[in-house]
Amino acid sequence: MMPASARPAPVAGVLGRRGFPLLWVSLGLNAFLAALCLSHLLHGGLGPAAQAPIARIVGALRPDDAARFRAALDARRGAITPARAAVSDAQARLAAAIRRTPFDPPGVRAALADWQASWQAFVVSFNAAVLAGLADLSDDGRARFADASLAEDARHVAAQQSYLEHGR
Repeated sequence: MMPASARPAPVAGVLGRRGFPLLWVSLGLNAFLAALCLSHLLHGGLGPAAQAPIARIVGALRPDDAARFRAALDARRGAITPARAAVSDAQARLAAAIRRTPFDPPGVRAALADWQASWQAFVVSFNAAVLAGLADLSDDGRARFADASLAEDARHVAAQQSYLEHGR
């Protein structure tokens, strides 16, 4: 048996009682952002002014590269759309488990595991489309995509840090 000092702390112990709701906020925000990104991708909303992270990244590309990238994503819409629908279905089951009275932690844990599995399947299908799109870009397009991706990550980190420090 592992000594108590060597065992990892439970999530509530790491985050504290007040921090545990942040986990749910983060999961919900991730689901929302994924839906927003995919909505923009699947409905042609990839203009530079769009708010979805992938739209800002694609907006950094030259028009010819952006068109090729969008075409690669559109060609794989048949795989992405059902995978994203499965995430929404799992999110609904997770929400139902969270609402259940009395609260059932094992039920929520199981629903969360299902959501994570559906999210991973979506990510695999989406990443395959992104990889195909990247393969169609020029050298400059791939460099611009990489730089814009790093800028998007920095933007996300700054927003998360602001929320954690200021609650907004």
